[in-house]
Amino acid sequence: MLKQHYRMHDEIAALVSRYYHHRLVCSTERQMAALDKGREDHRLRSRLIWIETPSSAQDYYDPLQVEIIKQLVADFSQAGLIDDPGKDLGIVAPYRAMIHALKSDLDQFTIDTVERFQGSERKIIILTLPLRKASSLRHLQALSDDASVDRKLNVAISRAVERLIVIGNSALCRQARHYHELCKHIRERGKIIEYQELGVNHG
Repeated sequence: MLKQHYRMHDEIAALVSRYYHHRLVCSTERQMAALDKGREDHRLRSRLIWIETPSSAQDYYDPLQVEIIKQLVADFSQAGLIDDPGKDLGIVAPYRAMIHALKSDLDQFTIDTVERFQGSERKIIILTLPLRKASSLRHLQALSDDASVDRKLNVAISRAVERLIVIGNSALCRQARHYHELCKHIRERGKIIEYQELGVNHG
């Protein structure tokens, strides 16, 4: 059972602490440090952000979420938070159609499924959840035998060193236990942002 860890900031580690019987302990001062007041938009000044979107109009791909991610990358780049695209930001996407759409404009970043991110880390992780209906959630999950751990979600969250941004429709996501807990935690301890607040137009 993992106890000491060296990657995630404590605010991010708290999202998966229950998977480790709440015994995770940060091992460096960096993991407990307050977030610097950078040059990014004040709405993005948080380690935990959920960007609220409508349900996707189609399965496996969401053009609105693509535009949101492009806007986030531009904002973080302008704020000086991305010096090395290969190390500073990664985009976790569950479907090949979504990955292909993102890579057409953002191929300097690692954009891949959660399985391909295992063992790596990025300062900023963006997790995109293009869902048309709640039943699609089963494709995103990899539950332990007793359903107490979602292995895919655990890996996705724990790739983030300094910031985690989740993009999705909370009404759909809350119908799965582990995503419900994720959304609830971010609502209580991070920020919920409506996509319109970022200046991204829908359709």
